[in-house]
Order: sequence, then C-alpha cells, then structure tokens
Amino acid sequence: MMEVGMAMAMKVLLSLCCVGACSLALYLYHTVWVVPQRLLAGFRRQGIGGPRPSFPYGNIADMREAVAAAKSAPRAGGRIVHDYRPAVLPFYEKWRKEHGPVFTYSMGNAVFLHVSRADVVRDINLCVSLDLGKSSYLKATHEPLFGRGILKSNGEACAHQRKIIAPEFFLDKVKEWWI
Repeated sequence: MMEVGMAMAMKVLLSLCCVGACSLALYLYHTVWVVPQRLLAGFRRQGIGGPRPSFPYGNIADMREAVAAAKSAPRAGGRIVHDYRPAVLPFYEKWRKEHGPVFTYSMGNAVFLHVSRADVVRDINLCVSLDLGKSSYLKATHEPLFGRGILKSNGEACAHQRKIIAPEFFLDKVKEWWI
C-alpha cells in the first residue's frame, strides 16, 4: 500500500514539474518573441521599417557583421576624417541607407527606435509626456556611467531636469556660445 502511495506521489510531482516547465517555456516565448514582434508589427503598420530580428538575439549578429566589415575596410590613409559614424557605428549607417532615417532594430527582446531626422527629434523633445519610453533596464545598467541625468531619467525627474536646462537653450543664449 505504501508503494502505491509513493508511486502516485511521484506521478503527481512529475506532472507538476512538466506543467511548470511548459508554463516557463510559454512565458519565455511570449516575453522574448511575441511581445517584441507585436511591437515591431505596430511600427511596420505606421510605415517604420528596419532589419528583421533573429530569435533570440535580435539584430546583434548583423551588428557584429557590420563592425567586422568596417574594421576590414580600407582606412582613409593619412587623412583626418571628421565623420566618425561609419567607423564607430557602421550598422546604423547601413540600416539608415536601407531603411531611411527612422527605423527599428532589436537587441534580444528589447526593440529600439532609431531616429535621425531633425524634425522628428524636435517633436520628441517637445513632448510633454512624463514617460518618454526610456527603459528601466538601461537606466539600471547605465546608471554608473550616466548617473540620474536627463539622458536616463523618466517621469517627474526628467520633467524637472528639462525645466532647469530649458532656459539655456533659448536662441539668445545659444548665440552667445558662438561669440
């Protein structure tokens, strides 16, 4: 009788482990693939393209390829080149040529919107929303480098910092920089 009860308990435990493993697999699939794909589909509906991500790393392989190609490309000789972007961020240059000045890309399950059009950047800076979409993950990992400055803050902290620095960017003040 004791052996039957023990066998039944083992079957229940094994079933619970299988249900837990399946639940974890579904959660990871949803988090790592479904949510980013839904976000990318929303951008595509708005006419914003970008390179297709691969599972589970996103566009990291494309980034590595572009960096390797840029390193093996011939240098400018002895000339001084002021445009550092093709050397430092060659994947942005490649994607900008393929998809235009506004595109999406992903690193893992994080989807990013790259904007290099001045009018769109101006509209984003004029946004009065307290949440500009800066991820908490990047804030946490980059805090030692950037602190809690305007580049990484959200909400009330960002609004307060923008209010403090806004007077410095009035046209009269900016003209003084060049005098």
